[in-house]
Amino acid sequence: MPALRLDPSAPLRTAITWNSQAIRRMAPPPPFVETVLERVMHPAPPNDELFAGIERRPAPEPRIAFIGRVTPYKGVDVAIQALALLQAELGTPVSLDVVGPEDGEHGKDLRAMAERLGVGTSVQWHGQTSPEQAAAVLARAHALIVPSTWDEPFGYVMVEGALARVPVVAADVGGISESLHDEEHALLFGRADAEAAARALARTLRETDATAARVQRAYERAQEFRRGPYLERQERFVIDAVSALNGAVGSRP
Repeated sequence: MPALRLDPSAPLRTAITWNSQAIRRMAPPPPFVETVLERVMHPAPPNDELFAGIERRPAPEPRIAFIGRVTPYKGVDVAIQALALLQAELGTPVSLDVVGPEDGEHGKDLRAMAERLGVGTSVQWHGQTSPEQAAAVLARAHALIVPSTWDEPFGYVMVEGALARVPVVAADVGGISESLHDEEHALLFGRADAEAAARALARTLRETDATAARVQRAYERAQEFRRGPYLERQERFVIDAVSALNGAVGSRP
């Protein structure tokens, strides 16, 4: 039935919404797609109200939080190395809370690494938790580390941290810096650079006034990524997409 056969090279008029500039660079549309409208609209965290409502109760001793899947590309090994370096520099106990499901044998490898580096008892493994339990960890944290070693398309855990008023230290990869900007809202470090991560964490703990100012700016910035504004932008996109696909002039970011 020739009428049902598809021509994969036939022009296809399309309206596209990207969740970040990074994913737009990494996954461009194929040549046969004719883009009549495209916009970048960063996603909103699903639990923005929960994290924004956290009552901060930092622990007596410094605690660093990691929230995400415990898999090689998320860089938990970088966080553990940074923890060892940070403890050596500060000369005081620092803990790392790892919140998230573990992939295969990777968790065992990370525990062995922590033992080799002398921080085995300083890492708390929480496993898969509810959003409320993750929020409770953030409430006691002195910093949130996002040490991803792959190109995160956006990384809304940073937005959750900002909404929770927790200082953020993150790897400058993919679309990470599209949410929180270096020095203005967070401290960013190079991919897989544990030494730079440790320095950023030390600054966060030592420079209390500068850290507090960054946290406030990050909280204000995070309001742009709440669900209300996001849904408004999506509704506007659908309306404009219909107009563009019906022949009106499209727009590009």
